[in-house]
Amino acid sequence: KQTEKDWMGVSLPYASSVRLTSSMRPQNDEERAYALSLPYQELIGALNYLRITRPELAYSMSQLGKWMSDWGVRHWKAAVQHLRYTIKTIIRQRL
Repeated sequence: KQTEKDWMGVSLPYASSVRLTSSMRPQNDEERAYALSLPYQELIGALNYLRITRPELAYSMSQLGKWMSDWGVRHWKAAVQHLRYTIKTIIRQRL
């Protein structure tokens, strides 16, 4: 269950300690079905649109975009962190 804390902003769009690799892809049919239920491509597409006006997002978006055809849960979590960073910075700009 999602809580408000889960959606609080983070300081970095992409944790440099996290390396997204092919070993993070789904390893069986159950994992693949779960990964396919996540709107990864839609999220990356929406975040990619923001890259036009937010150049600091370019590197992290290039890393996330590499997995558009075969992503796993860890790729999804990295994309959600990116979204949380974006939300935090947008809110901070409006204050």
